Amino acid sequence: MAKNETTSAIVDGVMKAVVVTGSISMVLLAPNILKLIDPATRKFLDSLDDRAREREMNRCLRYALREKLITENYQHGITISKKGKKRLVQRDYDTLVIDKPKTWDGKWRLVLFDIPAIHNKNRAQFTKKLRLLGFQPLQQSIWIIPYACKTEVHFVADSLNISKYITYIKTSHIDHEESLKDRFSIQ
Repeated sequence: MAKNETTSAIVDGVMKAVVVTGSISMVLLAPNILKLIDPATRKFLDSLDDRAREREMNRCLRYALREKLITENYQHGITISKKGKKRLVQRDYDTLVIDKPKTWDGKWRLVLFDIPAIHNKNRAQFTKKLRLLGFQPLQQSIWIIPYACKTEVHFVADSLNISKYITYIKTSHIDHEESLKDRFSIQ
């Protein structure tokens, strides 16, 4: 993992920890807080001795302060800034995945949308993200997937400020189900 990727992952983990604990001192004191950092970065940090790990955490903390991702305040300690929150939401958006269970529950999830033309850019981003998440188009603005994903769909819609134009439906019956099962390679 490249140094800037490692720094970025550590900074994101520290910011998540600040959000969870509300305090940077808790982040530095609680060893379990490293669970908020992705596994590859955690492995890197675990490979360091205590002094090197502390130096690396302090370096990342200084970076986050310099970039104004977190702010230092006498009364409230260190808190995450709007810029930091926006970065975390974007990181969550970029790494979002839908869990695919080993056995299908027999339910179809449909996402219907009617997004006005003034939001064409967001509509394009929404359909691109649906495709990346594994959805397939059923009709022009109706997409389908056989896996539970309500939270993920709403997160994407909220991130793009188009929630009011989105409808999520879960159904156990749909016409032409066999061809859909073939498309998704499910039994």
